[in-house]
Amino acid sequence: MYFGLESTTFVQSFLLELSKPNIPTLMLLEPHEDMIKIVAITDCHDLYSVMVAPAQSTSPSKHLSLYIAAIREFKALHRIDAFVWLDTRDMAANSLTKLGDDKTVEHTELLPLLKDFVWQVKHPFIWGTQWSSE
Repeated sequence: MYFGLESTTFVQSFLLELSKPNIPTLMLLEPHEDMIKIVAITDCHDLYSVMVAPAQSTSPSKHLSLYIAAIREFKALHRIDAFVWLDTRDMAANSLTKLGDDKTVEHTELLPLLKDFVWQVKHPFIWGTQWSSE
């Protein structure tokens, strides 16, 4: 998640600079009202619960603790709008990482998303700390 957010916040800042060329720096520390909203989505419930917990959890791995702190910092700086837990069956990227039963790439979810830019979630999910089915 950290590496994805690092890339996403770079693109977020880059798009802001393209739309607002008078902004003096590409890597803004303060959020800008015209920044595109980032929603961090995971199907790993353990990661999600750590991200929305009110207090920083302790991890036996100092390396992992640093990544968790960095992800939480993105949220504290308002670069991330929300954390979402999504049922793994609704993850569009699954077809890029998992093979089907017949050992082929399943593309029935990804191709319509890339074609129409519409993503339909079919199973309940948690946005922030609220369960939803819409």
